[in-house]
Order: sequence, then C-alpha cells, then structure tokens
Amino acid sequence: MKQFVLISILFISSFSFGQVIEEKRGYDPQIGVLVSMLDDLKDPVERSVMNLDQEGTDFLLDSNANRVGALILHLAATEKYYQLYTFEGRGFNKDESMWETALNLGETAQEELVGKPIDYYLDLWEDVRKETYKLCDVSKR
Repeated sequence: MKQFVLISILFISSFSFGQVIEEKRGYDPQIGVLVSMLDDLKDPVERSVMNLDQEGTDFLLDSNANRVGALILHLAATEKYYQLYTFEGRGFNKDESMWETALNLGETAQEELVGKPIDYYLDLWEDVRKETYKLCDVSKR
C-alpha cells in the first residue's frame, strides 16, 4: 500500500496545474516555448523522485506496470528519439538498444531497467536535455 501511495503522489505531483508556458530566453520564440514545455515536464518529475531509494526506484505495482526508473528513462528516450529524428533524420540504431527498450517499455524494460539508483536515470535524462538545449540553440549551429 505504501508503494501505491508513493506512485500516486508521484503521478499527481508531476503535473503542473495552471502553469504558464513562456518562451525560454536565448532561443527563437517557438523553440523557446518548446524548451520551456520540456522543462515544465522535467522539473516536477525530478523533484518528485529525486529522493527515492532503490526499493522505490525499482517498485513494480504489477506484471503490467513499469518501474519508476524505467518511466523516467522512457521520458528521456522519447526526447532522445525526437532529437535524432529531427536533427539526424533517423531513429535508434542497434548500438542504442537501451533507448529502444526505454522507448517501448513492457516486459523487456521490466527485466533490463532495474537495479540502478534514481540518480542514474535522472542523470541520463539531464544529459539528453543538455543535448536538446545545444541542438535547439540556433546561435551555436
């Protein structure tokens, strides 16, 4: 029951109600809005899970569920996929199987995306976000 309450709080608190999206400075206006929306997703999720222990990170509600770490990696994988598709015109290749697993989730993710601390998943997402910032900054291309 404790884990169910934790997951429920994490899910509910990850949404920003009444949040105003404004363009992020340093980017073209439409890109700035996109980057702001990405941050509006990431920040509350990160705040909600940053102190999870290993049990919370790997918690699995039932056989159809995904672990918290896998869900965070899924968000990062989705962003990574759109980076590759938008800027390189491709999807994941065979060397990027972890991203493919995280993008699709399911049974393979349940088996493979386990045993890592919450910081592992958050750091990967942060690396992806830094790359998004870099790719979206038209002044540096």
